[in-house]
Amino acid sequence: MKFFSSLLRRRSALRGAQVSALAYCLLGYAIWACADAIAKLVSSADAPKYQLLAIVAFGGIVSVGMAILAQGKIKLMRPRNPAGLIALSLFSVCTGVGIVVALSHIPFVQYYVIGFMSPMVIALLAAIFMGERLDGPKIFAIVVGFIGVVVAVNPYELLKGHGNLIGIFATVCVVMSFSVQMLLLRVLGRKDSRESLALWPRISSLFIYLAFGVFAGFSPMAWPVVLLAFAWGFVGGFGWLAMAEASQRAPAAVLAPCQYSQILYGAAFGYFVWHETLSWYLALGSVIIMGAGVYMFRHACKLDAIAGAQA
Repeated sequence: MKFFSSLLRRRSALRGAQVSALAYCLLGYAIWACADAIAKLVSSADAPKYQLLAIVAFGGIVSVGMAILAQGKIKLMRPRNPAGLIALSLFSVCTGVGIVVALSHIPFVQYYVIGFMSPMVIALLAAIFMGERLDGPKIFAIVVGFIGVVVAVNPYELLKGHGNLIGIFATVCVVMSFSVQMLLLRVLGRKDSRESLALWPRISSLFIYLAFGVFAGFSPMAWPVVLLAFAWGFVGGFGWLAMAEASQRAPAAVLAPCQYSQILYGAAFGYFVWHETLSWYLALGSVIIMGAGVYMFRHACKLDAIAGAQA
């Protein structure tokens, strides 16, 4: 009886940890959605993009730095792979620029729907550059996900001149750059701490934006724009903290489906703030992409279960 009661307590504790992890993960995605909404407001400002993004990076440094100091984790800040952190910073800059360009050209919810391709792009890049196995179900999910993006973009509308090719291209660039960042985090995370991977790329990005400004020049900015740009980075930093807490409490496979909660946040912000409506092809494309993502997630869970049983 003691054995079974102990087993039940362990299973109950595991469920509790996973529930709290899911709560933190959903909170993190909600915070990131708020940060993206602020980003859309900032992206329309009449100011150099590198200048805006420098303030965004500073806001992220402040929020992440405050958390590191509060938790007493300064000792974990020593970089183990400086070259890798610099590469991570460069792709972070590319992602930031892409976000500003994309959100200034296309609807909020369309940006999110195309962004849902990232798990499938990560799987494809991991197979190409990290030698991970790309089996039939993964290939099927990637192809179906790409079809979903085509449906959501609706090339017929683009040919008629009703879409925005610049915004869509920028969003695809964001997906590619973000996916590379995720692979770099997976590699660098073997030696560097989460705190180091969060703070140093933000610091490096700040210096990259400032260096660009030295050559291109700076322009005066209205205080509301400065505050919004700072809030974007500051709020986004807290999103990272919530996601880091979630990843400590549950494996990535448990948290993966939470990403699709962003379609709800994106649709809500788009409707109530910018009065955007969800077209039929955007809704259909999002369903196809999410279905492909969930299918790939379930397939990965089955592979993990088989590997665990064989170990």
